[in-house]
Amino acid sequence: MRNLFRVLVATLVVALSVASCSDKGSFPTEPTPTPVPTAPVADMSSLSPEARAYVMATNIEAFRVLSGPRVWRWASGQIKLYFDPTLREEDVRNAASYWEKYTGGSITFQIVGDKASANITVEHTLVGLIENACGSGTPVPSTDRGFFSVGIVRIFQGLVPKCNDRSRDVSVIAHELGHAIGLTVHSSYLSEVMSSPSSGYLNISDPVKDAVYWIYHAPPGATPQ
Repeated sequence: MRNLFRVLVATLVVALSVASCSDKGSFPTEPTPTPVPTAPVADMSSLSPEARAYVMATNIEAFRVLSGPRVWRWASGQIKLYFDPTLREEDVRNAASYWEKYTGGSITFQIVGDKASANITVEHTLVGLIENACGSGTPVPSTDRGFFSVGIVRIFQGLVPKCNDRSRDVSVIAHELGHAIGLTVHSSYLSEVMSSPSSGYLNISDPVKDAVYWIYHAPPGATPQ
């Protein structure tokens, strides 16, 4: 009987010790870490060496400091565009439709009369701020990696004689809109829309055409490969 009693007591002690390890005073288990989502990959193998180099220079490298090598662009869909009433609406619409065409319809522009509601504004100023330039165009990245949130285009008049030729407005606006949609670097090809500075031309080289199409068919924030 005594041996049986000792066995029962030992069993009870073991049971109590096991229970004490699972009560609220025990050490918590480590939480399962949330996996970090990986950025999508954008294949560049379809691009010519010239188009690939232009994509890297004008878009990927231009914003590398923000989040590493990523594709930066406007979200697919409609971009609200406001323009200064001193500019001709026909010129603005023609310049906007130019990039609608070469992005393959990935973006479209809606002209709005309220500047505060616009995504991109096209302003007209009588004083140029950049030597020998007829305008400037700047995209502003958002907090979402890969997307632009604001675009600012300025058309200069006054300091540079050629910039006072209003017949050039459509090509100048197209050039600066090109900057505002993510082509931040001038093309090395002469006599085309993105050559420097604000060229006055509306033709487009194959590398620039292929580059902007690729950018607007790659996932925003994608890593080029």
